[in-house]
Amino acid sequence: MAAWRGGAGVAAVLGIGLLSGCGVILGVGAQPRPDATPTAELTCADPLDGSAERPAAGAVPAGFDPVAFYRCDPLQTTEDDAGIWSGALVTRFEGDLDPLLRALAEPDDARWLGACTTIG
Repeated sequence: MAAWRGGAGVAAVLGIGLLSGCGVILGVGAQPRPDATPTAELTCADPLDGSAERPAAGAVPAGFDPVAFYRCDPLQTTEDDAGIWSGALVTRFEGDLDPLLRALAEPDDARWLGACTTIG
């Protein structure tokens, strides 16, 4: 009887944690990403415009040896003598890409139910 009460107490605490959004979905951990598909052209589409086709994100394919990467900031604003301009800003990065490749090789975080309301 005491073992049953202890088990019920643990189940109650786990249930409260899951209901408060502090738990993960059991059996659903980090999933491996499929390889990204290289594209022939750079696309820096407006995220508010759903009509633009974007390449699917994914892991760096084995044997792919990048020499540069581009960061796209689609909602950039800048000011010069002619006025204020808005649009996409594309920045090219070259050099030692090993830190970026290591970060991209890390698995995604496990899926979770949302914000944990028990954390102040």
